[in-house]
Amino acid sequence: RFFGNVLDKHRQVGNAVPPPLSKAIGLEIKKCVLEKMKENATEPVKPEKMEV
Repeated sequence: RFFGNVLDKHRQVGNAVPPPLSKAIGLEIKKCVLEKMKENATEPVKPEKMEV
């Protein structure tokens, strides 16, 4: 159970997570986001393929 105002509760949760675990979670999130961005990236259209 957490006590205090909302900020105190957020701080208590943050302090309960060890820094190495936080780093591992952050790196995994970063990897997923970068992979998703890579999937969504489109290749630039070459001028010879463009119709005018």
